Amino acid sequence: MKEAYEIDRKRELFIDDFLTQRKSGDIRFKLHEPVAQPPELSSPVGHYQTVIYDDRVFRRYYRGHFSNFSGVDSPYQLTATAIGEFTGYVESTDGIHWNYPDVGIYQTGCPNVIQALDSKCTHNFTPFLDASPHVRRKERFKALGGTFEQGGLFGYYSDDGIHFKQYRKTPLIPVNPQYSYEFDSQNVAFYSEAEGQYVLYYRANLDKNGIRMRHIARMVSPDFMHWHDEGVLKVNLPGEHLYVSQMHPYCRASHLYVGTPTRFFEDRGAATDITLIFSRGGGPILRPFPGGWIRPGLDPKRWGNRSNYLALNIVETRPDELSLYHNRSQVRYTLRPDGFISLHAGINGGKWQSQPLRYGGGELEFNVATSAGGSLLVELQNEEGKALPGYSFADSPLFYGDSLAYRPQWKGERRGILAEGQIFRLCCKLADADLYSFTFGVPRT
Repeated sequence: MKEAYEIDRKRELFIDDFLTQRKSGDIRFKLHEPVAQPPELSSPVGHYQTVIYDDRVFRRYYRGHFSNFSGVDSPYQLTATAIGEFTGYVESTDGIHWNYPDVGIYQTGCPNVIQALDSKCTHNFTPFLDASPHVRRKERFKALGGTFEQGGLFGYYSDDGIHFKQYRKTPLIPVNPQYSYEFDSQNVAFYSEAEGQYVLYYRANLDKNGIRMRHIARMVSPDFMHWHDEGVLKVNLPGEHLYVSQMHPYCRASHLYVGTPTRFFEDRGAATDITLIFSRGGGPILRPFPGGWIRPGLDPKRWGNRSNYLALNIVETRPDELSLYHNRSQVRYTLRPDGFISLHAGINGGKWQSQPLRYGGGELEFNVATSAGGSLLVELQNEEGKALPGYSFADSPLFYGDSLAYRPQWKGERRGILAEGQIFRLCCKLADADLYSFTFGVPRT
């Protein structure tokens, strides 16, 4: 028997069998694809984008190039110093429509530039909001940027997410001689609440049979200043190029990392698409559906070289909507909260039973959707798999519908579930339904 899992108040997503003791009947995991919304013309176009939600503002960073504003139809009158790449900054209150503020940092004629000219980070400047409980106010935002040719990744900090200062003139993370090439894409760092340390997922090339293969590697740090390299991750399929991992803590469950790396097919005209990966608190990379999650689609421009990257971070733009941003097409993709993968029951139905769980308080809540003829029944069991008195399938009304926050009742009421620290199992009967997640994170009422 598996050791009891400390369920605490975490939200658990049905992406694999991590919490499964057994499942039976017409039941399997199902991948759900995000829905493309019409292009939003105010959305910035540029590589290596990042979206951060902070204090009711969506902050968005992207790589631009001044040459894009050199034509007669340009909205800006550029100065002679406006040369090369820059890091642009835009804001939104709804995550859909974007404003280009005049930040007043560079006198280039382009108002929203926060890094340019002599900066070493404009190629791949990637900020994050530091979730460390010990972060200093002036370093609330941190960022990394730099390339192999520049000697590595340089570190930056900011109190407002706009005005960044460099930690030092030398790279915070120098190049590693074991790799033939590294860092030349978006390298993503964050503070992991689950691991209690800073984490970096970065691009590394390994030479195989004389060919540079793009891989994802990982480093960790206790303080953002001193880094330990954990090496290349086992995530690529044979002969597969993967980079721009976009790995980050999921906004509704910080112990679960979600990544949307780009797959690169050099032998197909450098065509790209986007796949989906996960990790639980820095554990092994999970790739339950290794194919393309977001395909290039009907637009011929999406089949060209470097045409498919998502912005770093999946954010909540409404209580019932996650948003993902395509860097080049101005398309915003939407997804149901927790809606990456579901435990799916067909019309004939099936049963799912959890491994032993240790109760940490709170009220049970499910993210679930059924058809008009579908259903969900929930039972609480003891460690041996027998129904707890008053919490059997017979005591629970049949649920059908669509809810992000369904709270089961037994005998007509939502009662206190269990005693703190008690070991139990969840068991669900489903038919023509999708179970996305559950949590005990709801305070008892």
